[in-house]
Amino acid sequence: MKQFLHIFSYHHEDSSLYELEQKHIYEQENPESRYFLADKVHSIEDSSFGETVLDLFHSADSLEELRLYLSENLPFLEKVRLVNLSIGFLPKCSFNDLSKLFTSIKLSAELKNPEATYILTRTEDKWFFGKQIRKCHRQWSVHRSKPETMSSAIPHILAHTVVFYLKSLGSQSLIDFCSGSGTFSLEAASMNMNVTAMDLNPNMVDMTKRNMQHFNYSAKYLNDNAATTTATADSGIVDFPYGFHCERDHEEEISIIKNTIQGTKCLCLIHGEDITPQIESCGGMVFERMIIPAVNVKRYVHFVRKKDV
Repeated sequence: MKQFLHIFSYHHEDSSLYELEQKHIYEQENPESRYFLADKVHSIEDSSFGETVLDLFHSADSLEELRLYLSENLPFLEKVRLVNLSIGFLPKCSFNDLSKLFTSIKLSAELKNPEATYILTRTEDKWFFGKQIRKCHRQWSVHRSKPETMSSAIPHILAHTVVFYLKSLGSQSLIDFCSGSGTFSLEAASMNMNVTAMDLNPNMVDMTKRNMQHFNYSAKYLNDNAATTTATADSGIVDFPYGFHCERDHEEEISIIKNTIQGTKCLCLIHGEDITPQIESCGGMVFERMIIPAVNVKRYVHFVRKKDV
């Protein structure tokens, strides 16, 4: 049976986001691990943390055992590049380790334009050799250079992970209810979702539009109030500014929560406090919640459905 090694990387401060991805999108029982094996290929193109996927040729308990197997069984490799790859904080896989395989692998090397890349890597107790069949370029990271931004804009890695999760739940359309500079709209558009960017402030709508056009993304733009809008979509996101840079309007918050729950099948509400009681009083059910620490603040990320769904 074929085996595919999926490899990821993340920084400690993003561990909550990484575990959300691993647990709910990739259904991993050990969401802290930076790799997993599977008998099928999982998409990592939209992952915030994906690095590569290998079609394994062989795995072994020791490098010497792997070397002997490759020398006897690996066919000639035409125009390939060999690479060593270390996984997170696991024991390092060095170029010196890779060089021990050189005499056992029959190949013609091509470093600039290889037809294939083969990778040697290791975990705590196994060595792996396989062909790279997926590589995540994290193209979404270019959104950090959007031409217009705000000091309170949410980090793009948080926005990307939230949108990726909503998409994995089946959402094809998304409303960015308080779009600001369009951080969530950019991520949703990059994943080919149908995007509606909305804000009560027309200047924010214009800012979102300029940022979207900078990356050649399209969306529907609405100067509308999230508390009263009749717009609907599969999913939606509200990043509440209240409590960060302006006074909270509790009544307005409740109106927004209630209306956005009714207008979406799945909703993400981001706040400076745990607003689970307010969500439940508005007919919503929190099915996943994360706390994301940041400088001087904590962001409470609530994923919500209607109670009757």
